[in-house]
Amino acid sequence: MKEVTKPAFTVLGYDPINDQYRPITTVEDVAPVDGVVIVMVMVRLPRRAPPRGPPDATRLNPPVASAFSRAVRLPQEPLYFANSALFKDRLRRVEMFGRLHVHPGEDKLDRPFRAVVIECERMTSVDTSALHVLLEVVEDYKSRGIEPYFVRVPPKCQQLMERAGIITALGPQHMYEHIHDALDAAGLQARTVN
Repeated sequence: MKEVTKPAFTVLGYDPINDQYRPITTVEDVAPVDGVVIVMVMVRLPRRAPPRGPPDATRLNPPVASAFSRAVRLPQEPLYFANSALFKDRLRRVEMFGRLHVHPGEDKLDRPFRAVVIECERMTSVDTSALHVLLEVVEDYKSRGIEPYFVRVPPKCQQLMERAGIITALGPQHMYEHIHDALDAAGLQARTVN
């Protein structure tokens, strides 16, 4: 149950060597993008017992992969009543501290940001509770002068977001297929924070 109610949430940064957005913790050259918070909604896999039997070559020499490449292969999950409030809380934490795993007593970020980019490719569906939370998130950011952008929203979810009034609140110029396009629309470049 814990895995289902706590959606994995990854903060992305720009990797100038590969010209890609990757989880900040996976590669040393990846850093936050100046003026924007970029997050990816993912899934937390349930823990599994190790396989039994004699070790095979794959287990002895697992393929080398970064956390990003493992994230790409993760199964998809819905955003719904059981995890949507945590989604909102995690967005707020990333906004305040720049990452998730930080003690609340630490200093908050003093660098302002103008945009939030939410990558939704792995969000398979949304229910009415989650749509309500997404609308609250959009309205909150807009009221503070921060532009929210959604990237790679599945068509089914996009239709539901439109019916719930989220796209009207956002404006159609806030839905994109690529993070670069959302940053261009926000007037930002993939420039990292030094």
